[in-house]
Amino acid sequence: MAMTLHQPSGRWKLGFALSLVAAANWGALPVGAKMVLRSMDGLTMTWYRMAGAFVILLPILALRGSLPRLGSLRRGGWALLLAACAGLALNYALYALGLELTSPSNAQALIQAAPILLALGGLVFFRERFSVFQWIGFSIFLLGEGLFFRDQLRAFFDRRGAYWLGAGVMLISSAGWAAYALAQKQLLRWMAASEIMLCIYAFSAVAFLPIVHPGAIMRMSGLEQFLIVLLCANTLVAYGAFSAALAHWDASRVSAAIAVAPLLTVAIMRFGGALWPGAAPTESISPLGLAGAAILVAGCMMTALGKRSVSPAEEEEMSAEERKPCAA
Repeated sequence: MAMTLHQPSGRWKLGFALSLVAAANWGALPVGAKMVLRSMDGLTMTWYRMAGAFVILLPILALRGSLPRLGSLRRGGWALLLAACAGLALNYALYALGLELTSPSNAQALIQAAPILLALGGLVFFRERFSVFQWIGFSIFLLGEGLFFRDQLRAFFDRRGAYWLGAGVMLISSAGWAAYALAQKQLLRWMAASEIMLCIYAFSAVAFLPIVHPGAIMRMSGLEQFLIVLLCANTLVAYGAFSAALAHWDASRVSAAIAVAPLLTVAIMRFGGALWPGAAPTESISPLGLAGAAILVAGCMMTALGKRSVSPAEEEEMSAEERKPCAA
């Protein structure tokens, strides 16, 4: 018997707003993470992000009486939970490693495979449909991505060695993230978004503990320690908003909305570099890249907000409703 697929609540405005909250936090993440990586290895930073988010979220759910009830999960639910935990843990670990090998904007260029894979996964696994208008928007989005990251991708192809390794690491990280997101969307049939994230934070914190160096934080400056706290809060807010967005909106639409995160990364680096020279990494963008940014945003909005086609499952449901006899 086929598994019943998760259906979004239909509150698309809330899903859209939550997607933008997630994108804003992910846009700021590479800049702060790159500054922390000057004094701490990537896996240890990842462990602090996961453990910190767990420590913050656990008492909140306990006070609300909303701790995960794992005993009610069936075998399929356990498999999905394990896939979500392993996928995001892999994404976090490899993203941190890849960030050590490249710049924040290059990392964002390569990690953009993740929302694209999520969009395709939503179409394939959840039988979501794009209208012609949305397919045009998706094509425009891909064109904007190519133009926006043209300089970064050119630099990528001009380099060798560790930089290519970093690219491979980022692409595997993207696949792990997409697997997590798709597994989580289906899990929303049985668990609340916050319950799923608590399990993922706990899994990652325990999995990384044997290979990290928590004591490294004692050798960091006060600013760097403060950045660690901000990264924990960033993780909690970003993934809380993203997982809640999946409950209310199609995965393919959420993926389009969160794809604006790289624009925020570059904006933060440019304004941050102007206000505090040397504090954050800075990179320049060509006029063609700026045009690509505008095209990217337009494509994202067309894909996310365009009226979609009715899925086969919805067609069957509507046909069944039409066949029901009218009440006397």
